[in-house]
This record gives sequence, structure tokens and C-alpha cells, in this order.
Amino acid sequence: MSDQSIVSSSSAALRSARGAAARGRNARRVAGNVKLVIMIPPDVRKWLENRATYFGATISSEVSRCCRARMEEEAATTPPADAAK
Repeated sequence: MSDQSIVSSSSAALRSARGAAARGRNARRVAGNVKLVIMIPPDVRKWLENRATYFGATISSEVSRCCRARMEEEAATTPPADAAK
């Protein structure tokens, strides 16, 4: 698949998502994922860029990887809601 066709298919997915039911202004659903526009401090962005380069990944995947790690950490240390009963 050429770079141009990837861009075209991504653009088509975004246009389709924009026409879907109203969502938050800075969130777009694309192929099962949500696209968020966020502000990241320069030092955090540099850290993410370094991790992405090290792992051969994208900044976006590094944000997802860090969020998942935090989710797993929190799930392991937080008792289930029904445990108090």
C-alpha cells in the first residue's frame, strides 16, 4: 500500500467520523479508536519522542502504552468495587 493510499484512506475515515453522531470537539472515532487532540508539555513530548525512537514506534503508540501500563498498575493495586461489601 502506498503512502498516498494510506493518507487517502485515513482522510476518508476522518471525513466519515466527522459526519457521524456528535462527539466531543477534540475527539474523532477512527477505525475503532478515538483521536484526541491534547496539549503536551515540551519535556513530556521529548520523553515520548525518545521512547518512540527507542521502541521503533510512534508517539501515539507510546502515549497508549504508557496509559495502559498505568491502567494495569492501578487495576493491580485497587480493590474491586464490590470487595467492600
